[in-house]
Amino acid sequence: MSCALVIFFFGFLTAVYPYENASVQKNGVLDTGNMVSQNSDNSTLDRNNNTNHDLVYPREWLADLFYQSLVTFSVKDVGSSACKVQTQMYLNHLKNNSRWAVKMSDSWVKYPNGLLIGLTHHIGVYDECINVHQPVQGKYCMSNIQLHPVTTGTKKFSQKPGNNDPAWEEILGFNDVGDQVRRNHVNIGICIPEACTFEDLEFALQRRLDSIFLAQNVNATVKVEPSLCSTNKDVHPFGMGYHLTRMILVLLFLTCCLSTIVHLIILKKIKDNEETSKFVTYIKWFSIIQNMSDLLKYEKKNPLDVFYGVKLLNMAIVLCTHKYLYIVWGPLQYPPQVEEALMNKRPSLFDNVFQNVMYTSSNGVDPFFFFSAYLTYFSLKSHYNKRKSGWSEVPRNILYKYLRMVPAYGAVILATIYIIPHMRNGPFWSYKIQPEIDRCKHYGWTNLLFINNFIGYDKQCLLHSWYISCLLQFHVIGASVLYVYYKSKRRGLMLMWSILIISLTTPFVLTFYNRSIGFVKLNYSNLENVFNDSQEFKDLYRPFYTRMTPYVGGLLAGVLVDNLKERKIQFSMTTTYVGSFITLIVVYFIQAYAVFFYDSTRPYNAIEHALYATLSHCTFTILFGVVTVFHSSWGYGYLENVFNNRITVFFGKMLYSVYLVNIVVIMSMDYSRRFAVYLGEEQLFKEFTYNACACYFVAFVLYLSVEAPFANITKKIFYG
Repeated sequence: MSCALVIFFFGFLTAVYPYENASVQKNGVLDTGNMVSQNSDNSTLDRNNNTNHDLVYPREWLADLFYQSLVTFSVKDVGSSACKVQTQMYLNHLKNNSRWAVKMSDSWVKYPNGLLIGLTHHIGVYDECINVHQPVQGKYCMSNIQLHPVTTGTKKFSQKPGNNDPAWEEILGFNDVGDQVRRNHVNIGICIPEACTFEDLEFALQRRLDSIFLAQNVNATVKVEPSLCSTNKDVHPFGMGYHLTRMILVLLFLTCCLSTIVHLIILKKIKDNEETSKFVTYIKWFSIIQNMSDLLKYEKKNPLDVFYGVKLLNMAIVLCTHKYLYIVWGPLQYPPQVEEALMNKRPSLFDNVFQNVMYTSSNGVDPFFFFSAYLTYFSLKSHYNKRKSGWSEVPRNILYKYLRMVPAYGAVILATIYIIPHMRNGPFWSYKIQPEIDRCKHYGWTNLLFINNFIGYDKQCLLHSWYISCLLQFHVIGASVLYVYYKSKRRGLMLMWSILIISLTTPFVLTFYNRSIGFVKLNYSNLENVFNDSQEFKDLYRPFYTRMTPYVGGLLAGVLVDNLKERKIQFSMTTTYVGSFITLIVVYFIQAYAVFFYDSTRPYNAIEHALYATLSHCTFTILFGVVTVFHSSWGYGYLENVFNNRITVFFGKMLYSVYLVNIVVIMSMDYSRRFAVYLGEEQLFKEFTYNACACYFVAFVLYLSVEAPFANITKKIFYG
């Protein structure tokens, strides 16, 4: 009877409040799927015969038109006299098959392929072009060509052409709804003489394409960015900033080396029972031996060390996610691998668990916020108990945290501005890295003040640095709240619960009021330019007040664990494993629910998205809240040995440095690519593994030379 009432109730709601008719219009594009099925013969005849004022498609395929335009193309009769002379020299030698001229011609594509599946970047062989030096220096330029019909008449395009539709409809009728690579944008690398400018290429190529494409009712608009033209010469200036940064980094390296040598001498004297002066002990701050000893230090009975392993696992997921995104931002050999996930019309929570988590992981750093609060609770507990000073202890602790974070942070920013640009090159290198340099030059000071998550997202130095600002902002809240709690537990708990309620309400209100999506949805409009007009990235992703839930949850978890220990409450092994497993399943369903939002036919519901914006920040909070409670009781037995051992503790202590350098390392590798990437499982495994190794190697150097030494100095200054 109850089932019948439920079915009747939902049937009544469906009848009274029907969904919007998605078949009439999808994302502003008329769907003629039903019309085609009813009049398939006539519709096909109209397309082929171009009747009914439909678009007149070219008789030849796009690649053939490009071949006709490019096979004999050169930047002749344009630009300066030097450009004309070098171009004529190139053409004369090309007729004679001179090796240098043929290398220039051979280095770029004349007949592009893969146009239908979205292979939009036809790079050619970059190094073959720029390594031509005599008698003409080769210059490589990447041109962007946008294709549109000259006139469409009354033609209406479907969102996805059928197999029997003209292939041209995939190009000229492309509907940019954000889940596909733009088929009507073609990027072709071209090798020209160095004396010719990007403007010369743009003018000459536009003139040549017009002569071929306009006759076929196609408008091909050429755009060449100056930063997409390069030779083998370093175009980035070696100014005062470069020399000062290099001097600072070299000085730090030499200091570490000399300190290590002195430390070895000290150890020898101690072994020989010789006295050493007290001042030489300060040398140990920069000693690699001392800092490595601290890094390798392992206390088996420390119950908090297990969280190094948990954070290490989460960092691996973050590294893979960042790497995956940067690969997708670049040229792909087979884009449908990504498009099939973004265009999933019937998403499922069970088909691909990893993919579901990947595409809904805009809350991926929430575990770090949770554990930061949880560990802060116990560290400040002992700290406040030892020091009986008043409110002055709060700003003292905040300043200590700030000075611990700044040196390594500043080193990464300086290296990004002045060192990294000189380390690589490639067809996209200057175009991609220069905006990052400019943002860090002009707005890097906001990073060092930890307020960059409040400035325009198009001005943010280092894409991932908003997290570091949130981390310090949360520490300001945590240090203040915990001081209140240790002075008065009742007031402290009231304050924590008040902040938790605010943290749950804020994303709901912002999402509902702005009618935005409840998470940062990954689509090609975001992937092509992450600093675009994304309301979710601006209002929901970066501000600390929309992400406070896991941090406050970590503080409350610390309070709960403390109370359980005081009352000596224990949980059985069965309760621990069963409870954790059930929590994991529930959390996954909440987390992966966002895959349904990738269905473009799903009507927008503001309340649904607002609820998800709130609940998504509860997933990891609930999961790790349960884990910390069970861990403080019986624990997880032998499973804890996986997360708590010398290896996990060693790598876990470097997580701050790893997070700092990971985007810089990824940029240096992916921005210098010479080829389109195929996202096969084997290739992804290689990319992820190499990226993780490179990140940890650079982080290891940063930790030993900057983070650990300055942490030793800061600790000595503040706490003796």
